[in-house]
Amino acid sequence: MIQEKFSNLTNNPYALSMMHFMVHLSKYTAFEHDLLMYLCDVLASIFIATNYERKFFVMKGETSNGKSKLFEILARVFGGYYHCIQSDNLKPGSSSANPTPDLASTLFNCRIVTTEELEGKLNENRVKQITGNSCVTFRNMYESSQGGIPTAKLFTTTNNLPDCRATEAFQDRVVAIPFMSRFVNKAPLTTSEQVRLNRYGKDEYVVERSYIGCFLILLYHLKKYMDIKNGLLHYRDEPPSVVEYTKIYLFNTDVYNQFKTHMDVQENLNTMTDLRSAVRQFLKSTKNNTTPETDLILKFEEEFSEYRRRSDFQLGHYTSILDQTLIR
Repeated sequence: MIQEKFSNLTNNPYALSMMHFMVHLSKYTAFEHDLLMYLCDVLASIFIATNYERKFFVMKGETSNGKSKLFEILARVFGGYYHCIQSDNLKPGSSSANPTPDLASTLFNCRIVTTEELEGKLNENRVKQITGNSCVTFRNMYESSQGGIPTAKLFTTTNNLPDCRATEAFQDRVVAIPFMSRFVNKAPLTTSEQVRLNRYGKDEYVVERSYIGCFLILLYHLKKYMDIKNGLLHYRDEPPSVVEYTKIYLFNTDVYNQFKTHMDVQENLNTMTDLRSAVRQFLKSTKNNTTPETDLILKFEEEFSEYRRRSDFQLGHYTSILDQTLIR
């Protein structure tokens, strides 16, 4: 339809590529203008070699919704300044003195560092280190430590929730961006139905057709909105969908909150045996091998003992953990 109204576009491959990229970016954001412009702010700021906003960007949504394709496009745009690292680099367990070649070789040289399928335990302190816009040190294999202020912004895609405590400092870092559309083999035939249902056909050549347009769009966006006085592109206020989605994301990252929602603990648990059984069932069904069952039991006791003290409501015959032996 666009080519019919602007026939001269056919003779301009750059304009066609820009249009192709913006159409797909609009689909990724479900044609929500505020979210689209905020995402353009974030992506255009990748050109600036500092994480001045101190943010950790989480791209979350169901499968086949454009997250990976967007990263493929960005990889073509930024070339050697783009790097994808293993999600293990953001997990706890390794000493700060141990070598972390993925981080040492990328954070001080790249503009964008990504991880995919982040799940399980998350090292919040490391995320805060990387995104703090302050001097950090990492070490390559068989080399001495090197330090500096990271030049890269940190992105991750995930279909699953990581396990973390979501401390206040970590919450200030996280921006969860929802990808609400689905790309399917058999999409609705009409454009209006596709937009209404957020269901679009898969485009096998979206990366090839869009990466030049992506570069031009982001460069134009940077030039238009950058603050000339300090050379930074300050993000506009997070749109309501991002604010709400981030709150939900952070609430759900807590394993205990997941457990309460999953097992409906407020009404179903009466005895310590019931509680221990529910915890084990939850950890098994969610394939969680990292969270000790004792942690969930103690958190349950802490919350509901206080609740019983302040309320006339009685939790059936539930007996406090303090009156029972936890480890037999």
